[in-house]
Amino acid sequence: MADALTRTVRARVSLIRDGAQYHDQVYYEPNDTYTESTHQRVVLSTNMASPQEVDMAGVATAATLFLQTDRDILVAVNNASYLWPVNEHGALVLVGAFTHLYVQNESTTNQAVVDMIVTD
Repeated sequence: MADALTRTVRARVSLIRDGAQYHDQVYYEPNDTYTESTHQRVVLSTNMASPQEVDMAGVATAATLFLQTDRDILVAVNNASYLWPVNEHGALVLVGAFTHLYVQNESTTNQAVVDMIVTD
């Protein structure tokens, strides 16, 4: 019998002014099934001249991505020409459909450690 695999994606931004909450936005996708996933820790070298594709290890078309980094990096999905920054100690949650993931570390002094989870 095959494993029953489910994922839950949650993200929340809560804004508080003078001790009172004035905005609370929640994204919640409960218990969706998936068949393939990968969890990787990637160490990016310093001064990368161009974005490098991350092998999603068997996930052909990803539906969710959680990415966390300890340094400033650039990230793109599907097309390496459209990079966006993820700041030091930042995180990214993406729900959609993509087939390629690219990362780049432009720092000339620090390597970047990137932890990520991808599911289909």
